[in-house]
Amino acid sequence: MQVWSTVGSGTISPFHTFPSEYGGAAVNSYHQYLLTMGAESDALVAYHPSIIDTLWFKPNPGNLPLPYYVDIVEGTDGLTYVTTTTGKVLSYGQSGTIGTEINSPSDYNPDNIFLWNEKIIVEQKHVSSSANQMGIYYPNSGVLDQSISFGNDIVSWEVRNDDELFVLSNDPSDQAHLHIYGYAGNYFWQPHGMPAGKVYDSHRINNDELIISHDQGLYHYTYSSNSLIPIESGHSFSKLVYDRVNSVLYCVEGSDLFTYDLSGNQLDQLSHSDVIDDVLLFYNK
Repeated sequence: MQVWSTVGSGTISPFHTFPSEYGGAAVNSYHQYLLTMGAESDALVAYHPSIIDTLWFKPNPGNLPLPYYVDIVEGTDGLTYVTTTTGKVLSYGQSGTIGTEINSPSDYNPDNIFLWNEKIIVEQKHVSSSANQMGIYYPNSGVLDQSISFGNDIVSWEVRNDDELFVLSNDPSDQAHLHIYGYAGNYFWQPHGMPAGKVYDSHRINNDELIISHDQGLYHYTYSSNSLIPIESGHSFSKLVYDRVNSVLYCVEGSDLFTYDLSGNQLDQLSHSDVIDDVLLFYNK
């Protein structure tokens, strides 16, 4: 696993090569460390990024032929959350001490997770069908609050307010959808259709506006006017990451890293020799 860095210099420079497969990675600015996650065999490891010393690690017990680890998310509470193909969501504290453990229903495995309104939202995929669901859990106890069936593959959640979430997903035919999930009534509804093609990621500007990455380019959605406007065509960005300090949106397409403002104006483009899997923003102040 190779990690590269850029600090506004206009270049991408080697940072460190980790002796592991890539299943995922995260940075914890709260505790000031970097995490790497294997998939089929390698461990979950926390490092201090300035000297690359191992702070703690969790072995990978394996679950072949599947990867063991699936997703990794950093919480604002300083906890690290991971999902596994053994049906579990696990959280770890600063020293690697296990916190929450959530068990998915029988025949379901957790995929992506999202932290919202003091709850853990888990996309749960059925092991042999498309009968997927979304579960909402209490973080301290890991007890289920409520769940709802949802047949699409969830790509991202964005906060609309304390009761609603924007949910971007692709159906089994790889057609993009924009839903709103209402917590109080435990329901989904669609405020607007999406153009033909897949959705890849999203960024929340505020409670009313989203930037959406789609097969056909970047779109700006406004809830109050229920409008979906193309703001950049010709690119299918796999990842959108917003740098709130420098007010730029990092957009990944293959081996290229673009930066945009939130109006869709391209600011810069950096090219790399390898395909870029993710962009991690590490704040040290």
